[in-house]
Amino acid sequence: MAERPVRVAAIVTDSSSLDETVIEASQRLDDERGIATVLCPDRAVASRVQTVVNNHGWEAAVEIVSPFSVERLTTRLLTERPDVVVVDPAAPVAIADLRSRTADAPIRVYPPSSAHARRRRRLRRAPGLAQGVTIFGLAFAFYLLLGHVNAFDVVTGIACAAAVARLLSRVTFTAAPTVQRTLPRLARATLFVPYLVWEIAKANLWLAVVLVDPRLPIDPSVENVAIEAESSLERAVLANSITLTPGTVAVDVGESSLVVHTLTASARGALRDGTLERAVRFVFGGRQRARANGGRVDE
Repeated sequence: MAERPVRVAAIVTDSSSLDETVIEASQRLDDERGIATVLCPDRAVASRVQTVVNNHGWEAAVEIVSPFSVERLTTRLLTERPDVVVVDPAAPVAIADLRSRTADAPIRVYPPSSAHARRRRRLRRAPGLAQGVTIFGLAFAFYLLLGHVNAFDVVTGIACAAAVARLLSRVTFTAAPTVQRTLPRLARATLFVPYLVWEIAKANLWLAVVLVDPRLPIDPSVENVAIEAESSLERAVLANSITLTPGTVAVDVGESSLVVHTLTASARGALRDGTLERAVRFVFGGRQRARANGGRVDE
């Protein structure tokens, strides 16, 4: 008789901890290949959850529960009887109350773990083949780009890439890379790189003009920029792209904002325009995500 697959339910709401809750639920399936269901209060939250699920290449049923109350959620859980329930801390559900109401069912209720705890769990888990192969390929390609290719470079490159893959494959990805998600991103990245080089060249020329201007119109400022990145990788790419562009330096990265040091008023104008952020969102999510508003500077 086949063993019943592990069932995980996540209760989420429109909050900054939504992504963390979905990640927590999905990671509880990493070791046990089960079935995930995400319960949402409305269509807007369901759409946001679906985006997170798609971006990480996970499979989960996203359902709307209305009215979004303890009573309705308890009824839903007792009907489906999941093995694990992960609750968004911002959801209007008391974990103790949920535990008491589902005491007759073998349900384990968890709040999302902290980012530090998630990192520890990823470190305990053995790296997957997809993570290892991806890191090895990237490291080997980068090694060969550093110099002339000969037999010695190939052998030492393989050794170095294997060491890097062994050390970093468990902590680099929150989910295993998939062909369906990675290839479109790489294709869009081939368009993004020339665009970024062009933006860097323009910023270099403008900064040179500012520096040789006798009036020296430099007006340094630190700005808080609201962003809509959906993963740590996307935030890292955006922050580094901003830093590579002369006149702006990302000094701190948050879940939904960047702290950026700007040297001139024109650099602040570019941040307000949000063009660079939309280009990064295009790489990770395509045209639909690129159309969303972003790059807002909090006054």
